[in-house]
Amino acid sequence: MYTNLFRSTVLKKYIISFLFAFSLVTNAIEVGTKIKGKELSVWKSKDSFDLSKSTNGKKLVVNFWASWCTACINELAELEELKKKYSDEYEFVAINAGEKNIKIKKFMKRYKFSYKILEDKNRDYSKSIGVEELPRTLVIDEKGTITYSGTRPPKKL
Repeated sequence: MYTNLFRSTVLKKYIISFLFAFSLVTNAIEVGTKIKGKELSVWKSKDSFDLSKSTNGKKLVVNFWASWCTACINELAELEELKKKYSDEYEFVAINAGEKNIKIKKFMKRYKFSYKILEDKNRDYSKSIGVEELPRTLVIDEKGTITYSGTRPPKKL
């Protein structure tokens, strides 16, 4: 009797673990898919921005970051270089992953970057498209298709 109960409990744990792992995989960002749209607030503005609509004929470079993320800080110079080089073809936006305005303000005072900052207040949007780790950089074409996804910015666009 206890053997069957033990097997049943162990089997349930394996099934739950498999389903959890599968849910992470199915929520991952895939190159070649369309970016999911959602209006995000532009930091220090009353405007909003939707990655699926706001391309104005340009491609997008989207960087997800947080102030506590050392790798995010380390890649700022790379992103600024890309922006200088490709700003005619690409619009650059940074999405802060779930931090309060005061944290963003302190970060921006110390590390200035020259592109639009969007707020993902509770990381709802990030999680819904599969951004599980930071930093995450996406490149999106004019049609809203993800053409690059990586933990580092691409070397060239």
